[in-house]
Amino acid sequence: SDFLGLRDVPEAEKKLVALKKSPALKAALKKQQEQIDEQAASENEVSGKLHAYVSGSAEDGTTLASTIVQEMHQLNDQAEHSKNEVKRLVARRAFAGLFVEGIESGQEELESRHFDKAEACFDLMSKVSDSPWPVLLLAETYAAEGNKKQALRELKEAVRRGVDVDAIESNERFQVLKTDPEFQKLVQAAKAK
Repeated sequence: SDFLGLRDVPEAEKKLVALKKSPALKAALKKQQEQIDEQAASENEVSGKLHAYVSGSAEDGTTLASTIVQEMHQLNDQAEHSKNEVKRLVARRAFAGLFVEGIESGQEELESRHFDKAEACFDLMSKVSDSPWPVLLLAETYAAEGNKKQALRELKEAVRRGVDVDAIESNERFQVLKTDPEFQKLVQAAKAK
């Protein structure tokens, strides 16, 4: 359609019509939609719980957090170990989407200065993944609320998990820690690795 009138396209139009009628294409599109639906179902189930946890509307936040962690671990396990490649891909995408949702929820809460909710999000995501980022964000949250001791503890964990020392040194939220001897020692040790 982009070249209609600019170039002779009848042959391409015939191929497009044939492709649209192709049973193989219809079957592939149907499979793709099934995968999208399966991913959405997995994400929606946990996403609703994540939202309830972050908003504080759950009666028992501790149990809900444990359930979210367990369900996300199951998704991650399926993403890593399912014998069915399609199920692995669907689970990997669902897990990644939920992880990003948890991190972004925490970042929104941090920007709104709702430190307790930000802490809850980042702590939860640090339990479902070995990624250093939720722990680094948790350290940022503690630094922003003036809890230097806890911020340093989380920074040590972020370094242990492999965060780049430049991400610590260049982070404006850690300005309050720059003169702290423990912070300087942590940065020097990370650079020596």
